[in-house]
Amino acid sequence: MRGIWMDGEPMCYGANGHPSGGCDEGTPAAFMFPGTSDPQGFGTGGVPQSAWTEQTAGNVPFDRRFMLSVGPFDFELGAIKTFHYGALWARDTVGQAPHASIDAIFAVKDYVQAKFEANFDNLDCCPPVAQMHLVQPQVNQFFFSSISEGVAYLWDFGDGTSSIERFPPAHYYTDNQVHQVSLTVINACGSDMVTIDAGTIFFGVEEEAHVGFRVFPNPGTGQFTIAFEERGVEGVLEVRNLLGQSVYEQKVNGERSIHIAANWPAGNYFLVFRAEAYVHVERLTVVK
Repeated sequence: MRGIWMDGEPMCYGANGHPSGGCDEGTPAAFMFPGTSDPQGFGTGGVPQSAWTEQTAGNVPFDRRFMLSVGPFDFELGAIKTFHYGALWARDTVGQAPHASIDAIFAVKDYVQAKFEANFDNLDCCPPVAQMHLVQPQVNQFFFSSISEGVAYLWDFGDGTSSIERFPPAHYYTDNQVHQVSLTVINACGSDMVTIDAGTIFFGVEEEAHVGFRVFPNPGTGQFTIAFEERGVEGVLEVRNLLGQSVYEQKVNGERSIHIAANWPAGNYFLVFRAEAYVHVERLTVVK
C-alpha cells in the first residue's frame, strides 16, 4: 500500500517496478503500469513520464490480482469520511489486438467518471454481456442455454437452424463436423454476442465461459502457451484439426502452464482439455 517491495526496495518507474528488474531508480513510482492514465505525473512526483504498461515491460500474460486502497489518514473524534471505489470491466468482442479490451475499459472509465461527476443523474442502463452454457449428454444431443438475461435471444447453431428462446429445446447434430454456435442477447440498452464450438467430436462436453485454461498468443505462428486457472490440474491436452483428427496430445500432471511448439499448417484448430470433471475447448488459430 506504500509502494514498497517485500525486500524494502521502493517501487520505481519502468520494467517490472523493482530496481533489480531495470526500472529507473531515480524515479519513484506510486502507480504500477499506469499507461497513459497519469498524464500529470501524480505518481512520479509531478514529472510526467512515457507510457509504462505490462506490454512495454514485456510481461507474460497471466492472472492478475490487485487491491483498492486509500490513506493513510487520521480520524478525528466523530469524523466521517466517504470514499468511492470503482472496479470497472469491459471486453472488446471485435478487436484481435492484445490491448483491444484495454482500450474498451478506458472508454468505460471515461463514461463512469462523467456519470460520477454528474452524481449519476440520467444514468443509462447497461447493455447485456452474452454468455452461454452447453451440456452434451449424448454424442449428438446438445442443450444450450443463455446465462445472461435479456428481452430477446437469437441463437445460430451453425447448421442452418436457429432459435429465439432463452433455453432452446435439445439440439441434434448428425454429422462429424465442428459447428460455431452464436448467441446474441438483446435488451433496451444494446446487445452482445458470444460464440463457442460444438460438434459430435466433443462428446461429453459440459462447458461454461472462462473455465479451465487460457492460451496465448492466439492467433500464433505455432508457439503457444496454455495457462491453467487452477493449480494441480490433471488431464489430457489435445489439439484437433477441423476434420476432428488429433495432431497433438500431452498429459497434464499438475503443471500450471504448458508450452507447445509445432509446425502445423495455417488455419483453425481446436484445443481440447479433458479432465475427470469437465472438458474445455478453445479455438486455436495458426498464422504464417
